[in-house]
Amino acid sequence: KGMRLQVGTEREGTWKDVVKFIGSELDPVQVRIEPGVLGRWWRFFVDDAFDGGDGATSALGVAGFGLRGKPIGAWERLQGQHVNPPCSFREVQAKFSAQVTADDCFNSAQVVPRIDYVVWRGDSGFSCWACDTS
Repeated sequence: KGMRLQVGTEREGTWKDVVKFIGSELDPVQVRIEPGVLGRWWRFFVDDAFDGGDGATSALGVAGFGLRGKPIGAWERLQGQHVNPPCSFREVQAKFSAQVTADDCFNSAQVVPRIDYVVWRGDSGFSCWACDTS
């Protein structure tokens, strides 16, 4: 029943509660994160589950889990540009393969914090890079 969405700086590091909430046995639960929180590592932590009715078992069913976000600031689309390499080894924050369209690439990259630009290669394997130049 008791659940938390947590963010961390690394998988094995310290986790910080972003939001705590009570689940529902029958209805979907949506929670809002205000103000927006950026993080590379997220986890869904379940403190306890619903009693199975026999006093000995607990049940937990997660039908779906997702994070939605929107970019901070405006993005400008530049088409027909040549960028090679897409970003340096130091600048690469994420690489997504098999992104069929530029929109697919952009939407996938929205979950990556601290990115300056996204490069989609429609001419060679439909690869997508999320980059940070800071």
